[in-house]
Amino acid sequence: MKYNILGFLKKKKIQDQKISEIREHLMLENPVLKQVVDCFFTLDSLLKSIGYFSNHESLTKKMSWWPVISILGTYSAGKSSFINYYLDFPIQDTGVQAVDDKFTVICYSSEKKVRTLPGFALDSDPRFPFYKISKAIDQVSPGEGAYLDSYLQLKTCPSEKLRGKIFIDSPGFDADEKRASILRITDRIIDLSDLVLIFFDARHPEPGSMKDTLEHLVKTTVKRRDANKFLYILNQIDVTAKEDNLEAVFASWQRALVRYGVSAGRYFCIYNPIACNLIEDKETKKRYERKRDQDLKVIFERIEDVKIERTYRLIGLLKNYVGKLENKILPTIINFKKKLRKRLFIVEGIIGSILAIGSIFLIKSFSRKDILSGFFNMISFIFTNIWGFVLFSIFVILIFLGHTYLKESIGKKLAQLEIKSLDESNMQNFFKCFLKNTKWYAPILRENPLGWNEKSKEMLINLKKETNNFIQRLNKEYTNPSGGYNSNNN
Repeated sequence: MKYNILGFLKKKKIQDQKISEIREHLMLENPVLKQVVDCFFTLDSLLKSIGYFSNHESLTKKMSWWPVISILGTYSAGKSSFINYYLDFPIQDTGVQAVDDKFTVICYSSEKKVRTLPGFALDSDPRFPFYKISKAIDQVSPGEGAYLDSYLQLKTCPSEKLRGKIFIDSPGFDADEKRASILRITDRIIDLSDLVLIFFDARHPEPGSMKDTLEHLVKTTVKRRDANKFLYILNQIDVTAKEDNLEAVFASWQRALVRYGVSAGRYFCIYNPIACNLIEDKETKKRYERKRDQDLKVIFERIEDVKIERTYRLIGLLKNYVGKLENKILPTIINFKKKLRKRLFIVEGIIGSILAIGSIFLIKSFSRKDILSGFFNMISFIFTNIWGFVLFSIFVILIFLGHTYLKESIGKKLAQLEIKSLDESNMQNFFKCFLKNTKWYAPILRENPLGWNEKSKEMLINLKKETNNFIQRLNKEYTNPSGGYNSNNN
């Protein structure tokens, strides 16, 4: 037991140190972000006070503080080749067939050599986007979290273009025995990413070959609030040069995406200038190169601007969590308490009625006078006789214990019923909140959740104000309707 406690404290100290490192880094990069971290800690305290979070949980551990660019798509779509070309470093193996079946997180290192680290290096470090991902995998594929190394790996690279960014290269999408876990990891990546590049292979642009990718990577993303962070890229278009039918192939691919609801303005077609087919016709070559260079320029600009997008994303997440607490979490707990109170009063009313009727018959049986006189005699016995007071005290204690038992028993069953209608990712958190409000020290007549008070309301109001202030400060930094110089201009 002593070993477990010491191990827990040591692990917590290491995690707190890593969070402190993140705060120091963000302070140097942008003071606004350091204040955003502090607001997340304030929000943590509110969520812990109502039982939604346990003591070791934190919102700061559920996100990536560094800008994340994810590369997703079909097999052999040239994802790894694109990463190598952009970084100007051969970090990823490439080939016609699937070369790597793992999600690869790529980050900067000053070492000249590339290091490949196991997946658990990511699972245990809150600085990276896969912190505690093993638990998420276990939820959809029990036991698979223990085999994290078969899903993830971390690579370091000395490319200067990686400074302050994290790239994630995904395995190609296909249906196999790991599909549920792969999709869970992919969803985690999409949520945490500031920019998502979804690659398709121009050699197989027809809908049939990319059905799996379209279904999950396209259809499920078009309705997202952050849908503008997705770029759909038809890669290796140089294969169409011999037929000189780039426009036809591109249009066919575009129509396939439109059928899944993708709006216009986010389509690109490129090919790797280094690993490309020879285009003999000079005019065709010029036309293809012009289109490639135009689209690559836009894509590279989006990658370079990802720090700005990351800053807005973090503030947006803070705003969403504050809104979730106010509009989802608190009302859900309050509604649970109302239902619990109603059910408890019904059960206790029935039991109380039975006890009252039994008491009346008992008084009538032992009293020679009327019931009212018998009642007053019983009151007199309680307050004038020591044994009467003891028996009454025991009776009150039994009533309190019975009330506590009923509240916890009914509350637990109601909680299990209520969480079934909630999102899977929130079930356990709400279940903990519900159970906290069934404890003996939780007043059943109090409308607000246990742990929520006037001070909590004031803190929530201040968080909403701070969030709006952050956005205004960023807008002043990056925009200037008056036409003057922004603070970030040279």
